[in-house]
Amino acid sequence: MKKAFHIQRYLFIIRFVKNHPYCSKKEIIEYIVTQFSERGNKQNIGLSERNISRDFEEIRNTFGLSIDYNYLNKGYSIPVNEQQDPLVDQLMENIDLLHIGIDGGLPEFVQPEKRRSRGTEHLLPLKNAITNNKNVQFKYKKFYPNVIESKSVQPYMLKESRGRWYLLGLDQNKNPKAYGLDRINELEVQDKTFRKNIGIDWNEMYKYSFAMFTDQPVENVVLSFDQRDGNYIEAMPIHSSQTITRQEERVIVKLKIRITLDFIMELMSRSWSVEVIAPLRLRQELHDIYKGAMKRNG
Repeated sequence: MKKAFHIQRYLFIIRFVKNHPYCSKKEIIEYIVTQFSERGNKQNIGLSERNISRDFEEIRNTFGLSIDYNYLNKGYSIPVNEQQDPLVDQLMENIDLLHIGIDGGLPEFVQPEKRRSRGTEHLLPLKNAITNNKNVQFKYKKFYPNVIESKSVQPYMLKESRGRWYLLGLDQNKNPKAYGLDRINELEVQDKTFRKNIGIDWNEMYKYSFAMFTDQPVENVVLSFDQRDGNYIEAMPIHSSQTITRQEERVIVKLKIRITLDFIMELMSRSWSVEVIAPLRLRQELHDIYKGAMKRNG
């Protein structure tokens, strides 16, 4: 429990410094005390400015985030290029939900999403297999064609995409593959170990993908949306490469991305608003899909 308490404290610090750049240690301490008090923790937190300095170091070691003093602005801040870590936001969200329901389940006025990813029970054994360089075997249900296959995989990474978790690794032929955890059964972590190929950059592999497909070249895409839809897209970007330019009636969104099936489905979900400006082949592909849909549903 003590470790969990410290992790929670680190997350409170990160949240406060992100939302209050150039804050003081005193302000950070006051925020932490308030947060623990609101969550029913009446014990003596025992914080001092020296404790906070140690917490900064632990945050750097645990989350890879730097909290440094800015002498020009006279306060502590996190560099802008380090602030977009989704893991920190997810952990903080889970802690907030945990404390809402700590007295006997979530109250009726809190309704989280009921559609959840399956297969999360595989996260811990796969994490251990990755850490210890151990091969894994499992039964894998493919969606197309609809078959179940036996897989032997060298596991490298766990990646979340659009509410689903995936295992990234090398198959029996040493080819990079992604496997949805919701389709894995009979997982077995083997004693057999392997040597990781450090030349594989998994982050670069998926850098320009909307979701998990990597079978298309990277292209420059220009889209136009109405102002209302543009506000939603600005609040939750389609992709990390996104840039936005606002005009009188429309919002222009530029992306550097792979035009995969997942990306096309995302555009189709915004059919009432989207206009494809470039490339023309994407515009034509959406046109053909809509034309087929009209024929089926006419």
